[in-house]
Amino acid sequence: MEDEGKVIENYNGDPNKILFCLFDGHGGGEVSKFLQENISTYFKQMLPFQNHFEDFKNLFIKLDEKIRELNVPDCGSTATIVYIEKIKGKKILYCANIGDSRCVLVNNNGLMRLSYDDRVDDPKEKERIIKQGGVIFNNRVYGRLMLSRSFGDWTIKEYGVIAEPHITKIEINIS
Repeated sequence: MEDEGKVIENYNGDPNKILFCLFDGHGGGEVSKFLQENISTYFKQMLPFQNHFEDFKNLFIKLDEKIRELNVPDCGSTATIVYIEKIKGKKILYCANIGDSRCVLVNNNGLMRLSYDDRVDDPKEKERIIKQGGVIFNNRVYGRLMLSRSFGDWTIKEYGVIAEPHITKIEINIS
């Protein structure tokens, strides 16, 4: 099993904050395990948000650089992180993801997709990879990975795999 998860209620000792994380490892469990064990420490460093888009991007890039130090070049992981905080009476949900672990919000209006599937068969991702000088064959980056974004996978980063997340921010109404 290469998958890991983490849920922290009362995040950072605050009952108005909760953190949900899902890491789907591939090529070994080292990257997903590292993320599960270290996400809270790195996440705390970006709070409070100054600019949630830039903060999440920087967090993911910093984590990816730390993963490089693990020296497991063919190991990687997707990530879906959901953070909910109550600010001035409003609940704000942030979802940041790379890879294809999907996050969906279910409410009275039906389903709302919060994540984005980062796969090479997506035309935008395929175009991004090719523009970066990446290589796709057998519908995989360098013939090896169907994902276009992930943590780790350092042997194919030069072919277009990145750790920059997709980010969603919405206000939710829950108790």
